Amino acid sequence: MSRISNFLALAAGGMLAGASAASAGLLVYEPFNYGDSGFNFSTTASSNPTPNASTVGLDTTVNWTKTNSSTWSYNPAGLAMGTGTVTLSTTGGRLNGDGSNPAPSVAARLDQTGSTTGTLWSSMLGKKTGQWNGGTSGGPQARIQEAASDTHSIDQVRFGMNVETYHNKSATTEKRPAVAYGNDGAKSNGGGEANADAQIALDTTYLFIARYTHVGDALSVGTPGVATMWVLTEAQFDAFKTLGGITEAELDAATTGTLATQVTAKAVRSQTSGTFTFGDDDFLAIGAFGTSADGQVDEIRYGTEIGNVVPLIPEPASTAGIVLAGAGLLARRRRH
Repeated sequence: MSRISNFLALAAGGMLAGASAASAGLLVYEPFNYGDSGFNFSTTASSNPTPNASTVGLDTTVNWTKTNSSTWSYNPAGLAMGTGTVTLSTTGGRLNGDGSNPAPSVAARLDQTGSTTGTLWSSMLGKKTGQWNGGTSGGPQARIQEAASDTHSIDQVRFGMNVETYHNKSATTEKRPAVAYGNDGAKSNGGGEANADAQIALDTTYLFIARYTHVGDALSVGTPGVATMWVLTEAQFDAFKTLGGITEAELDAATTGTLATQVTAKAVRSQTSGTFTFGDDDFLAIGAFGTSADGQVDEIRYGTEIGNVVPLIPEPASTAGIVLAGAGLLARRRRH
């Protein structure tokens, strides 16, 4: 094998190894890839689909459940994020929901090997298509919880991302995203959620990225579990993405605002009691909470690294460009 051929093999192997490493820590992925025809979810579980081969970390033998009268439907047209040659990796359709009933509306059981400890990451695409009419509710949101239904117990809510605040509503906090870490058992106290520092717009797709620390640990004032969530528009996603992807350092350093180099909103929640796990037989629950609090969610991911939950396509071009250039050089050598 020539030195150029050897180089190409090593470079290609490096790309494959990088792709494998990026997917190794992906714990849950639900792209809502359920065919070309739309349908409504039913309170009769057997009428709903089971998570399929497009998903990761969900039990493919147990049907999706719907726990109340809210209307949640599958739409084959998915949400997207990114312009140009590098975008967020997406597939399939999306989930549409209304906020007619304030409880998690659809849920799928997790299928995990053991429990995840340490730092957990999550992401989703979300769009708010209707405005809440007041009261102590909002939506939509995606979260990990103990059971398919919602009881607001301390152990129920684990790790969640809210397109709009579920609790603590007022004229000045409407349409604000929120992040959840645990549940204090009282809706009036925010239910374990923290509001973001800015509002979001209706009928706009956003990328939600969240980080949760000390997952599975006994939390205390000295060892708090901290959830941090960043909300990005497509223009901000385009500005943040690099050849190596969106990084934790970039997000930590970002300020809130409307510029492409900022994030639209940021929320931080600190939990100082309890132990909140992520593991087998927990549930991924999705709901919209409040009359007319309608919305769409798509591309839900949980993982152990930020790269697991914000995968970009195509693969970072630095290695790909080297391989292509090398391939061209090899072809040229063979012609002479």
